[in-house]
Amino acid sequence: MALENELNLVLAKFRKIVDPVIKRVLISGVDKKFHDIVSYQISTGGKRLRPALAIISCLALGGKIKDVLYPAAGLEILHNYTLIIDDMIDNDQERRGKPTLWSKFGESIAQCVGIDYGTAVFQAAKLAHLRVLATIEKNMAERGYGEHHWVQAEDYLQKFYRALKERVA
Repeated sequence: MALENELNLVLAKFRKIVDPVIKRVLISGVDKKFHDIVSYQISTGGKRLRPALAIISCLALGGKIKDVLYPAAGLEILHNYTLIIDDMIDNDQERRGKPTLWSKFGESIAQCVGIDYGTAVFQAAKLAHLRVLATIEKNMAERGYGEHHWVQAEDYLQKFYRALKERVA
């Protein structure tokens, strides 16, 4: 239990450092009247494990926290981008005990916010002055490809079930 408490303290410390950067990247270039909607997904909580791992790795290799803030923010934004899409595909109504983005604001708004998150990932990479865009692009493509397979598999299973039902009836 002591180790779990210590881990939670470390995650909370890094969350306080990276959350303002995440929010700043997310709302940059977004009309002020949409800031709350765009910030909703990220404001629903989460451990911020990915940014913490990025920061810890950077520190372990002799880097400074300021050197990794934008890449860490980009990782968390990318993760939340996939959650937005996943919640719509799976028809999830709640995440982290709160309404999912799409169930609160509608699917069309959630799709638009998803585009904002995808754009923000590249914005974070640009602000980091790193050559990571190809890696981010590949990761996003692979995630999308995986979701396509799940959707296709579900469609196939539904068709199979209907055909089986018709034969049994």
